[in-house]
Amino acid sequence: MVERPQQLNFKVDEGRLENLYSIPVFNKLSQSIKNNPQEKENGIQLQNKIIQSLKNIPNNLIKSYNEFDKLVSDELGSFDISPSFKRNIIEKLSEHDNTAEYVKDSEEINFTRYFYKYTPPRPLKEIEHDIKRLQLKFKT
Repeated sequence: MVERPQQLNFKVDEGRLENLYSIPVFNKLSQSIKNNPQEKENGIQLQNKIIQSLKNIPNNLIKSYNEFDKLVSDELGSFDISPSFKRNIIEKLSEHDNTAEYVKDSEEINFTRYFYKYTPPRPLKEIEHDIKRLQLKFKT
């Protein structure tokens, strides 16, 4: 399988903002585990605040991931959100675009995914035997 970098454009508009509700973390903000109406209302308000902050980003089409990432970071900096949640937001505000810059994330290639070979641990009996042997060696 050959992987190539993504080419995405980014825009904050009503259609793409609706995509945010497909992010599980974003969607769960408006749901109360304990059926607490105040908790649910607080979650809905937080969703609305996030959306309003994103609407402060210019409505033009942006074809640079780094540029859009900075804009989103600037707008959502006051919120206590995880980096993965921010990446999900950026993803939901994007579309494939062959004319856009390649997305170059700081993670580059996942070397573990491609090069790591799992080797199972030694059997427990073998480890116990080695421990007992070392204990005897140091007792004498």
